[in-house]
Amino acid sequence: HDEEIDSVADAALCRLLSLLLFKEFSIDKLDSKERLNCLPEEILRNCQLFELIYGCSKEKITASFERVGPDLLRLLCHIIMYEIERYTPPLDPELSNPELSHPHDSKSRGGHDSGAQQDTCLQSATRILFLYARVQSLTEAMAQHKKLLSLCITLIKYPIDVVPFEAQHNVLFILANMACCRSCV
Repeated sequence: HDEEIDSVADAALCRLLSLLLFKEFSIDKLDSKERLNCLPEEILRNCQLFELIYGCSKEKITASFERVGPDLLRLLCHIIMYEIERYTPPLDPELSNPELSHPHDSKSRGGHDSGAQQDTCLQSATRILFLYARVQSLTEAMAQHKKLLSLCITLIKYPIDVVPFEAQHNVLFILANMACCRSCV
């Protein structure tokens, strides 16, 4: 997958993810009936594409982080907050963002917006962070991100039946690697 990073696919995916999240978060509550139902799935697919291209070498992940890392970290934090807030009240009020209220609350979900898709999106977002955390030189920047550490701690506070085990496993790996970064010890 080094070729995808060399062809700057990561930058294109980051721009697309930014646009999709902008669309998702900027829909006025009055217009929620006209909302495109495919947006959450497009966000999920975009995250899954990041997972695939980050199957590359650590050197290419580092190059990608230098190109899109800070922006992608911010977007992934928004996705994780969004996914947690969709179905559960936040444990940490500082991480709660009223602007991220989801147009499909638990009463209006119906059968089309399943918890399985939510879990998969949460797993995918934490998996991307997991792939970044595998690279020792990136953990310092991750540890210095203003919301990532708090968000990771919040994720592991949730019971297993609320947050999927894989997402919590990813977060524990991320936290362990950030704790071992040179500037944090």
